[in-house]
Amino acid sequence: SGVMNSNQFPMKTTSPPNSYPESERRFTDEAYKTIPFPFTAITAPAFSMQYEWNAGQLIGYLNTWSAVQQYIKQHNTNPVTEVESQL
Repeated sequence: SGVMNSNQFPMKTTSPPNSYPESERRFTDEAYKTIPFPFTAITAPAFSMQYEWNAGQLIGYLNTWSAVQQYIKQHNTNPVTEVESQL
């Protein structure tokens, strides 16, 4: 099995699930730099995380996204199935 990086990922940030973000999601998108904490910020070192998942694990993870669940509620269909068919 090959490795898929974010540039190869078939569900880009412009896909339908990201049209249904929760207001708290913006903190993630802004690398948590804009959370209004009542204390002075401390600069943290940069880091990254890398996972090796099989297709089932990736699909399971995508289905945990709250935006996907909101999309399902509004459209009665799961957009992750499109990604699943491309894996």
